[in-house]
Amino acid sequence: MNAKLTKQNIEYEVDLIINEAKKQNQKIITQLFENRELKDIRLLANLLIQQSDLWVLFAAKTENAHLIFAHPESADYNLNELLNQVVHLIDGRGGGRPNFVEAGGKNISGIQQALECARVIVENSI
Repeated sequence: MNAKLTKQNIEYEVDLIINEAKKQNQKIITQLFENRELKDIRLLANLLIQQSDLWVLFAAKTENAHLIFAHPESADYNLNELLNQVVHLIDGRGGGRPNFVEAGGKNISGIQQALECARVIVENSI
């Protein structure tokens, strides 16, 4: 698929997610992706935190396990701390900016637990 069409699809997806979150009064979006390009998941996370006050907890199953956590710049919380608390569940390493972190690891079977633990930690922090 060409890059422009992919970006348009992701922008449409962002609108859907934001509208659905508003309807359900959600502040945290948690999603596990399979067979999706990491660059597209990164773009989706970036657009969500730029266009809303949502916290994003994404995971991706590819040949490895990946975690992508993000929140708006206005939130006062260092996501590196969150990542450090759950990255062992995927046998991974990672890091990033205080509002956007990413990790990769070998243990795909731990990805769901990492996502659930991250959500609980965030729910208790915001």
